[in-house]
Amino acid sequence: MNPSRLLPLFALCASCASSNELEPDPLSYHLAVLPIETATIGRVTPGEHPGGETELVLELAGEEVHVAVAEALEEYCFTEVTLLTADGPTEAMVSATSREQQIVRRAREAQADLVLELSLRYEPSVYRDTNSSFWLNFPLFLFAGPTNWFISDNTYYADVELTSSLYDARSLEAGLSLDDPAARILTVSSKFSGVALDFIDRADGATDYALGIIIPSGFLARENDEALLELKEEILTALCDQTVQGLQSRRNDLVRAEYVAPFYIEPAEVSLTRLSESQLSVSGLAQLQQDGHVDRLTAVRMSAGKDEVSAHLGEDQAGAVGHDAISFEAVVDLADGEDHVRIVVSGGGRDYYERSYTFAVPAVEER
Repeated sequence: MNPSRLLPLFALCASCASSNELEPDPLSYHLAVLPIETATIGRVTPGEHPGGETELVLELAGEEVHVAVAEALEEYCFTEVTLLTADGPTEAMVSATSREQQIVRRAREAQADLVLELSLRYEPSVYRDTNSSFWLNFPLFLFAGPTNWFISDNTYYADVELTSSLYDARSLEAGLSLDDPAARILTVSSKFSGVALDFIDRADGATDYALGIIIPSGFLARENDEALLELKEEILTALCDQTVQGLQSRRNDLVRAEYVAPFYIEPAEVSLTRLSESQLSVSGLAQLQQDGHVDRLTAVRMSAGKDEVSAHLGEDQAGAVGHDAISFEAVVDLADGEDHVRIVVSGGGRDYYERSYTFAVPAVEER
């Protein structure tokens, strides 16, 4: 077999791998991410995964998942993300009521608009099997030297699931709990099942590479610490990517969140203009449900590290389907070094609602 005929196959695989790259699509919210209380450890059902059980044992710390997801969401989904940490006793040692109070207090101190609760479940057992690419080891080993090192010929299986529940911070401050659907905006699930690794992923030092010269690498370094480390990295990447994609795919649900409040701001309808180093002009539209139980907005307030200001509200006009649009505009004073402006929309009478947003402050244009 001419090894050059295999090169298009490698190019095709590389193209497929790069086609699913994430794209930043940040929404104007400040997200507070709660620490994972305790991971739920499960057990694999016999026959659930292909191949055989390995000696590898998967261990996932809640903190590393918590940090990885928060970093991905700040890069791709939200204007600002804050990692909340437990203070005092661990979350598992306090009562549910005390935990709720801690969450609300820490989210309020961070001035968060949304709160994300993460729930992690995984099974420590790792299974391995050769896959359909394994046969390439033989012609490449015989005719193209160590090129077979780059074949993802062994697939590792593990059962890991992350559930992400997104809540409105203002609703939690008003007394609703984390299990109350009136405060929950949406839930997305991320699940890892398996990944194919190549010899480069698995090899652990010069000895493995030396053996790879005399033995097809598909048979080498299959159940070592390096393979386990690479597997964990792939798991974190998969969970983060799926969480980002899940939230981005439900953008409209997140923005409108009609169960939370009968009004919303579409971030794309907000304009921010830097007037100077210390002032910012903000204008936009708030969408109010027609024939809802709130018939007016009472205020749109803004702040950027200094005193809060009330925006001027315009007359109702035609808005999104089933909504009236109310324009608002204000000039906001910026504190030194402040790079975010917070907008709080209020509406209602006896039934009172608030929603908040966090926008990035644009840089001063050079002249």
